[in-house]
Amino acid sequence: MNYDKFTADVHQNAVEHGWWDNSPSIDDMLVLKHEYNKTRPYRHGGELL
Repeated sequence: MNYDKFTADVHQNAVEHGWWDNSPSIDDMLVLKHEYNKTRPYRHGGELL
């Protein structure tokens, strides 16, 4: 699977359906990043920071 193409296709679909009429704020982006990270498994990368 080409993840770059998949990401572009998903984004284009969101644009076409009105989800990107206005650019998201920094706060919105941080919340989305938090909600995505919440679904990841424990230590998914296996590295300590």
